[in-house]
Amino acid sequence: MSSSLNSINFFLSILLAISMIHAREGPSHPRFKYDVHIINGCESGIVRPISGTCRSPTREIGTFDLPHLWDEYHWSFKLNRRSQHVYRCHVARGFGQQRTFMAFDQQDDTKDNRCGRTGMCWWKITEVGIYFGNNNATWTKAYNWENSTNVIVS
Repeated sequence: MSSSLNSINFFLSILLAISMIHAREGPSHPRFKYDVHIINGCESGIVRPISGTCRSPTREIGTFDLPHLWDEYHWSFKLNRRSQHVYRCHVARGFGQQRTFMAFDQQDDTKDNRCGRTGMCWWKITEVGIYFGNNNATWTKAYNWENSTNVIVS
């Protein structure tokens, strides 16, 4: 009886060890659902709200106004095999600043260092440019207002 009890305990210990190994976070799996967020990050106050429109090559996603700090516009979509998802947004803020930027490009943004790890692409519009993040906490400047130049390429 005690040898069968020892065998059961040993077997349960092995199962527990295997389940703990598999419970650890491994490499991320491909995501099929993504969220794109655009937020007003202008902290010094602006004369006019941030306004914009976003679209894919085949349809308009929507237009938006973000009059207050931390106001947000977002949309969600699912990837499919039949098409490449590409979304561009054109934004404007007070004093005539305008910019078109790539809000989501399936070829680049499904990678882990972009939106692939979290399934979220965050864009913060500020007085000095447009910042990218994938967690709404850490930001990297992606676009300047002046001369429509990109700052980063990922």
